[in-house]
Amino acid sequence: MKLLHLFSNHRLTGPAELVLNLCRKLDERGWDLSLACGKPPAQPETNLNTMAQHMGIATRRGLYLDKHLHVIRDIHDVRRIAELLGSEHIDLLHVHMTNDHLVGGLAARRCGRAVTIVRSSYDAGGLKAGLRNRLLMARFTDALIVFSRMAAEADANRFGLDRQRVFLVDGAVDTRRR
Repeated sequence: MKLLHLFSNHRLTGPAELVLNLCRKLDERGWDLSLACGKPPAQPETNLNTMAQHMGIATRRGLYLDKHLHVIRDIHDVRRIAELLGSEHIDLLHVHMTNDHLVGGLAARRCGRAVTIVRSSYDAGGLKAGLRNRLLMARFTDALIVFSRMAAEADANRFGLDRQRVFLVDGAVDTRRR
């Protein structure tokens, strides 16, 4: 099974570290995966792509993956991701932020093959109930991963999700990290 992670930011803040740790652990377990993240405005040493490469995680280039909606760049990314999903026979698309969920979801639906879309949400109280999230949950989400019971309950109710598609993952601490 091939897996592509999308993260629409280039900064090492918030959930970025969780995404890197997840990719590293899945890679150690033999998953065939890669990570595509936001393109930094310049190439500072501390960006998500550089950190991922330093950790030995396969990365994808050539995408913008902006944190916020940017129509022209998003259309470029939809086309490029759809090509990747189709030509490389990627089976699972794991999205982590709202804009990469939109871009990845559109790409998955136009790539010409079945791709499972999993969303991770890092909001303790669940995702906001706006129009975009309702659309994403209804059309571009096969499973949702959350990190609190409150979020699991709120998201299932807010978006009418089958509770069998909402997965609660307890937080973890890397005890070897200093």
